[in-house]
Amino acid sequence: ALYPVAAAMDTAISGLARGSPQAFLDFLEHERGHDYLIVQRLLCRGLLAAAQTHVSAGLRFLREDPRRLVLGSYDDEYADTCALISALAPQLDERQAEALEAAVLEWDRYGPGGAGLPAEARFQASKWERRHRLRLLAAFPLDRLSARTRGLVVAEMTVFPDHGEAGVHRIQTGWVRSPMSAQQMGRARDEDILNLFA
Repeated sequence: ALYPVAAAMDTAISGLARGSPQAFLDFLEHERGHDYLIVQRLLCRGLLAAAQTHVSAGLRFLREDPRRLVLGSYDDEYADTCALISALAPQLDERQAEALEAAVLEWDRYGPGGAGLPAEARFQASKWERRHRLRLLAAFPLDRLSARTRGLVVAEMTVFPDHGEAGVHRIQTGWVRSPMSAQQMGRARDEDILNLFA
């Protein structure tokens, strides 16, 4: 693994949640207040492992801090949150499903800081906000959303067909080849080499 210590901790916490749920809930209660992203992600992973049996704990976790709606890796900053929503949603009663849906609908990705931005920037931020919120709403099975939000999701999917890519960062690699060989560079003047970058 790329990060063996984090992977080992993930395995340990998920294993604790599956094998000793009460011990995990005690651990969750003790550690839930930490601001460290890695701690919150590990707790989310543990709740994912216990999602079938500890629905209320998972729901409370997602609702009590809006930053938990953006838990994931650099590659996909919503991966853990979306996985937990998808696992919890089928287990929620109607009142709980409404509460989780409301938390996502009220979520403000960019905060109130955009009020002073120029109109075009506010418009773009509003579009990004909608696309990111759709990514979270799409983690719910459609039948667990209210009729109004179901309609919103269907409409927004038409506007943002790439919503599944919101929060996903792809690193592209490739070769950059010099148009001059090493021998040509050896014979070239400094100005000729600098012109390659112009």
